[in-house]
Amino acid sequence: MKALKNKLIKAHDNYEFACEQYEKEIRKVCDFEARLTYCASDGHLILNEETSNVATLDCLNGRTENNKLTQEKHREYCI
Repeated sequence: MKALKNKLIKAHDNYEFACEQYEKEIRKVCDFEARLTYCASDGHLILNEETSNVATLDCLNGRTENNKLTQEKHREYCI
């Protein structure tokens, strides 16, 4: 049990680190205050902190620092 517990803790730490890194990249390609969040039924989502709207990760397709995701485009993917 101890080995499985340690494996679980390490996997969770790695997951949290990956989420932090991904959120940093998300913030670079959004022109609003964006966060990465998770919902058990919908998976990972992009949260607009100003409106509390959430959208699927598909809203980030093709987005770059020069072609940022706007609030209007984010709203099109909201669930």
